[in-house]
Amino acid sequence: MLPISKDQLDGQIKILVASLGTVMSAVGIVNYEKIGAVIGAILTAIGPIAYIYVAITLYVKLSRANIIAAAAQPVAPGVPAPIIVLPKQESALADKLPENVTASS
Repeated sequence: MLPISKDQLDGQIKILVASLGTVMSAVGIVNYEKIGAVIGAILTAIGPIAYIYVAITLYVKLSRANIIAAAAQPVAPGVPAPIIVLPKQESALADKLPENVTASS
């Protein structure tokens, strides 16, 4: 079995956080008589907060700069990093990324 990459682990954690938050809200783990109103409100908010967290982190993770930066990394130790050439309209983005990412002239 292949080792799990950091990106795969991040994805699985995001799925689990959202799923557990939804289940906690839907199943009704919250019993206000036993745990109090404040704790009940916090537990009820876990589902929506989890979805907002996942949405924000995916927005950041799936930005064009992050995708290109990940693609610019070597696939294995000892393997040279790929050369990525962006269109000249994206020269500002290419300047912010590693040296193997350039813009066409």
